[in-house]
Amino acid sequence: MSIFFRHGRFYLGLALCQQKSGPGKRTQETVKYLSEGIERLLNQMTAEPNEPIKDPEKWPQQTRLSSNNLLRCDNVQWLQGCAHLGSLVKKMPTTPPGVMSADNALHQSALLSSHVLSHLVSRGDTYHQVEWVLFETHFTLLQMML
Repeated sequence: MSIFFRHGRFYLGLALCQQKSGPGKRTQETVKYLSEGIERLLNQMTAEPNEPIKDPEKWPQQTRLSSNNLLRCDNVQWLQGCAHLGSLVKKMPTTPPGVMSADNALHQSALLSSHVLSHLVSRGDTYHQVEWVLFETHFTLLQMML
């Protein structure tokens, strides 16, 4: 499967989530698409070292925001997709096989959001969008605990 096809499937899942009526009958498909995309991002993050000590030449390129690589943890859509996955799985009676649990997806979204917030230089639109994802995931996690 090409990388663009995987990205397209993730964004299709995100688009289905963000419809006014929600994913509706396509909830299982949406969960699968979002889960695959997030799993791909997490695999990429663990496969490539992000520590400046290991590869000082690569570090400045990894911390900048860029539009040429959409599979990055600082991409707001990926963070939103992770939060949507947690919310969708929370509403399902059973977690589908191969899909992370709702609390894991929400914890992942909160962790990545806080990581991205700590690396953003200015408090522009991106900062506020990531901040909003962080607030939403924490709110949902608190609701799950009650």
